[in-house]
Amino acid sequence: KFKLNREKKINFLRDDLVNFMNNFNSSNDYKKFLSLVSGGLGLKKKTLEHETKIILFDNFLNVRGKFKNKFNIFFIPVHFFYILIFFFYVKFFQEKHTPASNSKYDILIDNNDKGSNIKKFDILKKKKKLLLITSDESLKKKDDIYFFRYKKTYLHKNLNLRIKDVVTIIIKTLHLSLKSSNNIFPILIVFLKRYFKYHNIFFRFTSKYLLQERFYSTSAIKDEIFHSYGGRLSCVLQKNLFQLNGPGMFVNADVIFTLGKDSLPNLINFDCKIRKNQPIGSLFMERDFYFHPSYKNDKEFKKYDLLVFSNTQTSVFNSGYDTYYDEYYKYVEWIKKIALKYPDLKIGIKHKNSCDNQEELEILKEIKNVEHVVNNIKYFSDSYILANKAIFLCTWSSTLGYESFGLKKDCFFLDPQDSNLAYLEKNQLNDSIKITSFTDFEEKLLTKIKNPSMNLIKDSDMFCLESKHVSERISDFFDKDTKKINH
Repeated sequence: KFKLNREKKINFLRDDLVNFMNNFNSSNDYKKFLSLVSGGLGLKKKTLEHETKIILFDNFLNVRGKFKNKFNIFFIPVHFFYILIFFFYVKFFQEKHTPASNSKYDILIDNNDKGSNIKKFDILKKKKKLLLITSDESLKKKDDIYFFRYKKTYLHKNLNLRIKDVVTIIIKTLHLSLKSSNNIFPILIVFLKRYFKYHNIFFRFTSKYLLQERFYSTSAIKDEIFHSYGGRLSCVLQKNLFQLNGPGMFVNADVIFTLGKDSLPNLINFDCKIRKNQPIGSLFMERDFYFHPSYKNDKEFKKYDLLVFSNTQTSVFNSGYDTYYDEYYKYVEWIKKIALKYPDLKIGIKHKNSCDNQEELEILKEIKNVEHVVNNIKYFSDSYILANKAIFLCTWSSTLGYESFGLKKDCFFLDPQDSNLAYLEKNQLNDSIKITSFTDFEEKLLTKIKNPSMNLIKDSDMFCLESKHVSERISDFFDKDTKKINH
């Protein structure tokens, strides 16, 4: 029944959401549930508490300020029978023979599912022995990939998990769900799935290091199980800008490889569990710029006076508060205004693969000097090539705003009402790349047009390092850590 008052500012909405989750974790009935699962699965309560936040947030509809209906008590019968069927399915089809458990790798790379481009790890693969873990059917026949499915899961004896124990947990969860008027089964389902999956994987494959691309889909359960098998560091990449009540909340990892020296916000505000930050640059830029088929011959790409990095803005996590889209479309109006005022300017709006924001298209339609640009090649992004050629770069919330500094190119965040606090934390560094008045936008644009080689922002490494050798930096980081172990 929880619902945010979306009339509030995003920082207050973040407080309300995190406070609710903390209170939920500490409620009497839920504490009993956590004790039950902790005892049955041998997982720490702190791990389960943070995993609960991750699971709840995965089911939080930011655009509506509420959770999905699956936690409603009316869905208890559905999930009760689902979890019974799931557990007996795993038990019935479990691996009967003990698999080899001495397969050693330098790095295990998890979370390579639909939407992942595993080619980004090709350079790192030349330096380290990698195993990519996936549940994507299309990848299962490729080399150096372990295709996981719950059928043929190996439940080794050390788990001491009997049918009687799991059925007891399920029955008691039913009781606590009815008592608390919350359907807790969706949480238990994820607990069990991750418990089976990662015990199975880390029993089969050994590595001191675990890495994944998406920092917004981490797991506290996965990390605890990884460490229990001798794993040393679980690591994630800073793929995007952190967003309040959006991607970036509740991240769990030992190390996050960041774009720049100061490209993270204050992680306390995101309730993250991260021990160390390590700046390396952009792994995505390394591949999609320096290994782009047109890197050495970019003549097919147009040079724009003004290149705007656009986000789709249609995902459920984009709009965290009621006035978000009003503020966003004022930014789009600025692009329209500058285009009409300077009709000789060549302006490109760079989308990822398509533009599905009809209101944005409507605002910019029939403006002759504005072009909408998408990627030419399926497995490469053209954004970095275009950014390197363009004179002036700007955006509302794209991570490319930070990454462009890795090309030694200024990029400014246009924020007409100085209100975009969800993506850009209010601090001195971010204020230096934020434009809050149209006059300032116009002046900076004209200055760059007259002096294309001049950098208005000097401390580019704070946002993103030069990214030609990102894989080498990752490899070196693990090598240095290994030396620490050996000494």
